[in-house]
Amino acid sequence: MKLRHLLVLVPAACLMAGSAAAHPDSAHRDRADRLQHCIDTTFTANWTPYNDHTVLVDSGGRVYRVTTSQCPRLTSILPQISTVVRGGSQICSPKDFDLYVSNSGRVDRVPCFVQSITQMTPEEARAFERRHRH
Repeated sequence: MKLRHLLVLVPAACLMAGSAAAHPDSAHRDRADRLQHCIDTTFTANWTPYNDHTVLVDSGGRVYRVTTSQCPRLTSILPQISTVVRGGSQICSPKDFDLYVSNSGRVDRVPCFVQSITQMTPEEARAFERRHRH
């Protein structure tokens, strides 16, 4: 008698019984929580440089610290910061956008390579601003 192999394909949602895939409401909440910790460029008021590697971003009442590799243009007089966002208006990781800085009145832009984005509490942001104001 010949033996035959039977391959049974089970949907991944069945294998992850307690996961977000099995509970659409949970998946929606997880996505909303993740986006809450993202910079929403449609509500971004300003990008304020504090030194050659730190920018604070005010976005819809939330404050984020964007840390770059050393970027001397951030300390120039009246730096002009511009961004190119990939895939929508949400910046959730350094891979989501490019940050450029030019001197006031100059056309040439220099890229600043973003290392990290960290959401700050209002208290952390105020303390950071106090420590780094000139």
